[in-house]
Amino acid sequence: MCTIPNDFTDLEKLFEDFRNKVNAEIQADMEIELDDGYIIPKGFESLANVFQMAIEQAASGKGKERHQDSDDQPFHEQDIVKELVAFGGPEAAIFQARKKAKESLRFNDHTQKVPELLGAINYLAAAVIYHILTNCQECDKVETCDLGFEI
Repeated sequence: MCTIPNDFTDLEKLFEDFRNKVNAEIQADMEIELDDGYIIPKGFESLANVFQMAIEQAASGKGKERHQDSDDQPFHEQDIVKELVAFGGPEAAIFQARKKAKESLRFNDHTQKVPELLGAINYLAAAVIYHILTNCQECDKVETCDLGFEI
């Protein structure tokens, strides 16, 4: 049963509630929400899987061996990022990403290609973090640059 609103304010509220309900249904049909609050638009699961593989490589593979000083050292505190800040630019990470991408072309086997490309993704992530860290500190807009860690 539907009640007719008494005034315009009630009607606006009714329309707003309806819009919110429709938008929620549309959004639920278009996205996948993960346990940790991240939302992956439908159709982008393969991209999310690649990013997850890159994270796993950085946390437990070649990246851990080469860049982590301790098991609990966060990515943004590792040399892969700290050196960019110390030297004042992302060029080294971009160079390394390019180098790894080019190296992947030399391999015929995907088991050799994929780790190189995942490493390139991680170097590019370090460059992104560098830009966010340095620009957020300069422009005082830390709240809009939230990466889930303190700057």
